[in-house]
Amino acid sequence: MKKAVGYIRYGDGSEAEQKRTVQLYCDNEGYEVVDWVGEEVSDFGDVVYGSWKGHRKIDAVVAASNLDITGNVFEFYAYRCRLQMRGSMLIVAEWKEYAGYMAYRSVLERFSETLCRMELEHERIRNADGRKRKEIRGEYIGGNAPMGYRVSGGQLLVNESEVPVVKFIMEEKHAGRTMMGTMEKLNANGYRNRKGGLFTIGTVQGIWNNERFYHGYYRIKGTDEWVQGKHEAILND
Repeated sequence: MKKAVGYIRYGDGSEAEQKRTVQLYCDNEGYEVVDWVGEEVSDFGDVVYGSWKGHRKIDAVVAASNLDITGNVFEFYAYRCRLQMRGSMLIVAEWKEYAGYMAYRSVLERFSETLCRMELEHERIRNADGRKRKEIRGEYIGGNAPMGYRVSGGQLLVNESEVPVVKFIMEEKHAGRTMMGTMEKLNANGYRNRKGGLFTIGTVQGIWNNERFYHGYYRIKGTDEWVQGKHEAILND
């Protein structure tokens, strides 16, 4: 079920009615209300910027009406755009028109949609550029830590309990053994993977084919280029 936060504007005595309106809308549209937030005045900004800490993913913020959020049409669409860029929607159960909204609404609808698409694309490019810069510097860019390492503070640190596995595989490789034979020998000698199960050929292959990584180098994704890594080497040159 989709998750929503209900927004209530306090101060005019309509709080209970707003809550009923929001709850009814969510019930009818298949949203689970996981939290209620609100302001003494209609300052929606704090809500948009994360008043519901603890919820990893919110599909929507639902208010009883647009005027319960703000009387300023430009603010309303700024809030909606900001939420959309966070992967959420700003929904009102009842749209209330008045001159200020009516005059600019159609223009702002189109403008905010375009702006959100542009910002999302720019964010994708910024993230990709940031990852590329980190790779060039030999820094860890995220994902599961390779066997032999653990993640702490966004960095790869040696996981001493897994070092024997890495060294065993490399010793077998340099002794001329096969990957399949190495996997079988690992399991027969009592080595186990991170989940306590038997090693598979894929895990052995991942270590076997990335020997340079364990010598302290980092491969730039999608290329054959290796740079000096920021992580500590497990294998000696």
